[in-house]
Amino acid sequence: MTYIALHEAREFCAWRGARLPHSWEWQYAAQGTDNRVYPWGNNGWNAPVAVPSNDYPGPEPVDRYPAGCSPFGVCDLVGNVWQMTDEFEDLHSRMILLKGGANYKPNGDSEWYFPQAYQVAQHNRFTMMDDSYDRAGTVGFRCVADVM
Repeated sequence: MTYIALHEAREFCAWRGARLPHSWEWQYAAQGTDNRVYPWGNNGWNAPVAVPSNDYPGPEPVDRYPAGCSPFGVCDLVGNVWQMTDEFEDLHSRMILLKGGANYKPNGDSEWYFPQAYQVAQHNRFTMMDDSYDRAGTVGFRCVADVM
């Protein structure tokens, strides 16, 4: 799901009896116990590639890249949409930590602006301002449930 504000993502997860993952939980789900670089291992590329363009293709269909799933069978962790994890706030700003990268790269070299984070140990942050500004087609979320 994309074009969702942080509080809406939290409300949806709560409705499902779940919550947003912490960044370390997201990374564990992607990395497994063998410290892999990508969810599928340490080599190659098995996820959508961000092609420079001014046209946003939208999210890929769910489970389109099964070879890119993590050792726990979690799919679509990188290269589709950025995924919300932890929120940080201080006296001057409020941010959310994003994991996974997106399949959109604005035309030209945008690595200086919002670099991709395909490797599981990488992340980016998104400054939260207002619900009307905090929505993007390249940012989504996944829900996690605690095991009882």
